[in-house]
Amino acid sequence: MSVVCHGRRLRCLCFQLAKSDELKGQANMKFQENHFSEAIDLYSAALEQNPLNHVLLANRAFCQIKLENYGLLTSLPQLPPCSALCHARDVM
Repeated sequence: MSVVCHGRRLRCLCFQLAKSDELKGQANMKFQENHFSEAIDLYSAALEQNPLNHVLLANRAFCQIKLENYGLLTSLPQLPPCSALCHARDVM
């Protein structure tokens, strides 16, 4: 990963992460209100900004479970190998 153009890529990345966090917050509110379909849409939008965020993937999957859409869970993307390990480190 390189930062060029006087930090333009870094600013773009920071904006994407901030937007992802904003969408995640909105999705979390929808989840708490039991609006799981809307939460799924917001988690998906957040993933477009930050596709490697394993928490967003897990939260979206949990919404599918709450909606009893178990068949959709088999088609979810796999986490990168380090994500599970990184998450385990965060929990410890």
